[in-house]
Amino acid sequence: MDDTIKVSVLQCGSVVVASCQLFNTAGKGLLSMALFNNRKPDQRVTIPVYASLIEHPKGKMLFDTGWTKRIRENMRKEMGIERLTDIPTLPEGQAVDEQLAARGLSAEDMDYIFLSHLHSDHVGGLGSLGGAKRIMVNDVEWAAANDRHNHLVYATKYWQGMDITTYHMEETGIGPVGRSYDVFGDGTVLMVSLPGHTLGLAGCLIRNHGKKLLLAADCGFNRESWRQMIMPTLCPDKDGIVRSYNWINELMNDAATLDCTTAHESDLPNREFEL
Repeated sequence: MDDTIKVSVLQCGSVVVASCQLFNTAGKGLLSMALFNNRKPDQRVTIPVYASLIEHPKGKMLFDTGWTKRIRENMRKEMGIERLTDIPTLPEGQAVDEQLAARGLSAEDMDYIFLSHLHSDHVGGLGSLGGAKRIMVNDVEWAAANDRHNHLVYATKYWQGMDITTYHMEETGIGPVGRSYDVFGDGTVLMVSLPGHTLGLAGCLIRNHGKKLLLAADCGFNRESWRQMIMPTLCPDKDGIVRSYNWINELMNDAATLDCTTAHESDLPNREFEL
């Protein structure tokens, strides 16, 4: 039996944001991030939106889902007030279910969908994936996203009516705060707590055949975030993100690590990995 793990990084559209939203070197506040449409074009940046397909000997898994296809019909209506911070595009063929179909797969073939966090560019594709066997998010993120005080940060409509299962990260000593969850029960695919951008942000750490790969989601927006310790504007846990960045830097310096990727970096060196 082939015990190789294959990881395919899928670009599920893109988004225009204020550069300070990603790299807050000037200490900007949320208002500056939200009003970027009134600012100069050189203060904006267009970045990709990634999800990942993990093909494991024990099952198939999606990590995040990208945008909803409804933004093709009426972006302004779909995004509402969120368009003050995010202006998305999703070309034909780039929706997550379309990309699965191009690989001969469907939602029904997915044993798991794990969500790094519940922002709209990571959960929007859920509506096209209802046939997946399990849709999972950690309990800390679920509580934060369903707290009415956070309604401006999370769009709960994207998971309404979906069968979401929460999971709890155990104290394993793995990751920046020592908490993780073993997806397949064999230590090869771990959801790892990476607090900072959201309280419950989870990365996916893959380990097999002496190799490692981290899908860091929004824990930093490219590798310069970690190297230069650049904070994002949206960061409810600043102490947590420093710990997360330090841990990722250590992982990047490990000779066994193939890469650490983020969900939005424009110059991703490789989109296909085998471990």
